[in-house]
Amino acid sequence: MDCPLPIDWLDYLEEREVDVSVDLRAHLDECRRCQLLVEDLRQQSVGVELDAYQGAGLESLRQWREEERAEIAVGDIWLTSDEFADAYAGLRRQLVLIVAAREEFNKRWLSVAPLTTETETATNTDLLLNGDDTSLGVPLAVQFRAQTPLLKEQLTSYLGAATDSGRELLAGAVAGTLERGRFGAAIANPLDRRLRRIEETRRLMATLASVYSETLSEAEEAEATEANAANESSAGLSESWAGLRLVSAEGEWLGEPRETDAGAAIEAGQILVFLSRVKPPTEPGVLAWAASTVRRSNPLIDHFAFVSGGRELRARLELKVRGEEMLLLFIEAASGFSSSPVSISFAKPNGERVDSPPFQPAEGAEVVVARGSVGVAPSELDQLELRLS
Repeated sequence: MDCPLPIDWLDYLEEREVDVSVDLRAHLDECRRCQLLVEDLRQQSVGVELDAYQGAGLESLRQWREEERAEIAVGDIWLTSDEFADAYAGLRRQLVLIVAAREEFNKRWLSVAPLTTETETATNTDLLLNGDDTSLGVPLAVQFRAQTPLLKEQLTSYLGAATDSGRELLAGAVAGTLERGRFGAAIANPLDRRLRRIEETRRLMATLASVYSETLSEAEEAEATEANAANESSAGLSESWAGLRLVSAEGEWLGEPRETDAGAAIEAGQILVFLSRVKPPTEPGVLAWAASTVRRSNPLIDHFAFVSGGRELRARLELKVRGEEMLLLFIEAASGFSSSPVSISFAKPNGERVDSPPFQPAEGAEVVVARGSVGVAPSELDQLELRLS
């Protein structure tokens, strides 16, 4: 029998709304363990008034001061802007840590992860920082699950930075070398209260990411236009190869397929980019609305699609958490692929890579991508890689 959490019983005793799937009164009548817990909570917690604070005066506490700075560096802590161009306005400003920076689409993008003082909501993809790990002087959780690329113009104020110890922890988290004790506890089940408590931040970061999403879409459209023009002028290139982008296993750009490529199989280890078609809630479109609705209602399910050069693969990714954790890929549509097997791979928010066993892309196929301690929900993955074996 799955028992409600102590915090649920405390809400029940204090007559607050409790968001659980069981009848608490009926469960309490049958469960001796919960009866003892509720009685203990009733005696020690309900109606108890805390003594007045006797600690240091508020004037001695560290103050956070907003600053304007021309440069932004990895390890800095900034506040996001509440508005940006025509993309969004009226957003809550979010505390973020600058994790990395890169040049893409002729712009400098800053990879940021939201910070929260609610360290009790941390999961196994969230790095825990002590008070001395940043200049802010309070414990924080770095929510890598919501890491997002932003432009400098989407940030408004500098607040502080990671200290030497914090930078060392950040580097270890990105490299995937930190011990598990530096992260929160794993998600226990689909009803884990922490998933609901971080949903507001997830939606906020998705809205901020709409700027990058729009830039990416524009770049893909421009690339497709160039590829189509090149294909039309190159009669020797097989139509089935049109528009494919070739990337080596190490991520090196290999360019568009040449005429000699058309009659041969792609070399093993090359990757076809396999992007999630989910758009942030602010994006229009029936498919985007449907996918984002699924993501909001169940973070353990998401949909991915790859359509290019006469090849199509649409699939549903699900995390099963009853008993042993299993990450499953259900192929809903597949066409245009040869008989060679493929595999998918992705990077977890902590940097660890996951590679599926080889499989034949066929409609109705079910693939076990990973099992055991998976440590990531499908809704946290914005991109998969489709790799030829």
